[in-house]
Amino acid sequence: MKLFTRTFFLSALIICLSGSLWAQTTGDYQTNNATPFNWNATASWQRWNGSGWISNPAEGYPGQNASGISGTVTILNGHTVTLNVSPAQNIGNFVIASGGTLTGGNFTLKVAGDFTNNGGTFTPSTSTITFTGAIAQAINGTLPTQTFNNIIINKSSGAVNIGGSTTALSVNTFTQTLGDFNAPATLSTAGTVTLTAGTFTAGANLNIGGTTAALSK
Repeated sequence: MKLFTRTFFLSALIICLSGSLWAQTTGDYQTNNATPFNWNATASWQRWNGSGWISNPAEGYPGQNASGISGTVTILNGHTVTLNVSPAQNIGNFVIASGGTLTGGNFTLKVAGDFTNNGGTFTPSTSTITFTGAIAQAINGTLPTQTFNNIIINKSSGAVNIGGSTTALSVNTFTQTLGDFNAPATLSTAGTVTLTAGTFTAGANLNIGGTTAALSK
């Protein structure tokens, strides 16, 4: 009887903890359209209002308005989004779920949390991903290698780290204007690397195809 009681209690505790870990936060967004759509198509997004997912939210698309502060933005399995605008506001964490797709376009996405690719597809095109948070951030997920066009590190404090299963980054241009960056085991750039401020910590392999500025920073 004691064994049953303890097992039941442990199972209940695990369920409760799991629910807490995966709970939504007000301001989270997720895609809501299996037909490919543009980032600024508000009707194709859902926003968590604290008790449920609201379609076509009054706060607009992720990053559009300060009133609709974006928490975690997730592109779900089977959904394809094209970044056709540069949202005015930061978003929090950004997640591409397995089977999800983001096409970058010639625009900028400002991320204040983590950039996580869990087996989805990110086609960077000529886009820019700017890391702007005041806390530690990460590029992570299940992919061993992640590819970007332009990465900008512009953080008031904290560092951008590489985590999860990701051990290599391939980028066109890399710019560090403020904040710190801890590179993965392998960082390859085809274009310019510019380090203006902050600490750049290289991994085991640093392959630079273009020019460098202040690489000793």
